[in-house]
Amino acid sequence: MYNYMPPATPGLLYISFLAGAAMKVIPSVNQIITSLVNFKSHLFTIDVIKEKSGKNQPYDVSEPVTFSKLLQVNNISFSYTDKPLLKNIYLTINKGDIITIVVKSGAGKSTLLHIITQLLKPQKGYVSIDDRKINRVDTGGLPGIFAYIPQDPFILEGSILDNITLGKADYDTNVLKGLLADFDMERVIDNLPQKWHTFIGNNGHHFSGGQKQSIALMRALLQQPQILILDEATNQLERDLEIHVLTKIKKRVHKDNITLLLVSHHVENIKTISDQIYKLSANGLEKLTAT
Repeated sequence: MYNYMPPATPGLLYISFLAGAAMKVIPSVNQIITSLVNFKSHLFTIDVIKEKSGKNQPYDVSEPVTFSKLLQVNNISFSYTDKPLLKNIYLTINKGDIITIVVKSGAGKSTLLHIITQLLKPQKGYVSIDDRKINRVDTGGLPGIFAYIPQDPFILEGSILDNITLGKADYDTNVLKGLLADFDMERVIDNLPQKWHTFIGNNGHHFSGGQKQSIALMRALLQQPQILILDEATNQLERDLEIHVLTKIKKRVHKDNITLLLVSHHVENIKTISDQIYKLSANGLEKLTAT
C-alpha cells in the first residue's frame, strides 16, 4: 500500500506561487503603511516651515510669554481624517504640578503634546499660559518655556558632554554631577575610555535605549525649563530604575519649581509621583485618582 499523489496541475502551481509571493510581500506592505501613517502624522512640520519662511519680519519677542500661574488647554479638537483623534479636550495645569496622562497607543497623546508645545495648530480650541492665548506666531516668545523629550530621543553625533550641555560653556558642574548620580550614569561614564568626553557616534548606537533616555533627561533638566514634557521618556528603563529616576525627577522639579507633564503606559510606576492623573481616550480626558 502506498499513498498516491496526483501530479500538480498548472493552476495549483500558479496558486502556490502567488501564495508564496504574498507571504513575502505582506511584511513590506505593512512597513509601507506604517511609514505612510508616520509621514502623515508629521506633515504639520511642513506647515510650520512654510509659516515661518513666509514671514519677512522676525518674531516680536519684546513681550515673551511667562508662566507663573497656569497653563490651560481649552476645548481642543483635532483630526487627521474624518474621524476625530482629539475631541473637546480640556486640561488645566498649575505651576509646579506633576500631571500624568495615561494612554493607549494611537489615542492621540503625541498630537496633544504637539499642540500644547505649539508644534501643531489645533483645528478647534486654543492653549493659554497665564490667561494669555498663545499660538505658533508666539513661538519666538516661548524660549525656556518647554522642554520636550520623546520616547526615542535624538542623540547628537558628538561627545556625551556635548549631548547633555548642547555646547553651553556656562553649565553648572555640580548640577551636572548631581544629574549623573540621579540617573545612575556615573558608573557607565567612568567605564568609558574618555569619560564624558567620549564620542557617542551616530545616534548613540553603542548605548541602550534607557541610557539614551537618561542622556536626554539630563539635557532637559540642565536647561531648567519651566515645563518639562516626558512623552514615554522613561519607558525603556527597567521598572526599578524607572521608579528611582521618576522619584529623582520629582525631587528636582519641585526644587527648581518646574512643571512636569508626563505621558506613560506604566500606571503603577507613576502613581506615587503624580499630583493628578488623567486617562486619554476617544471620549476625552478622564480624571483618575492619584494614590
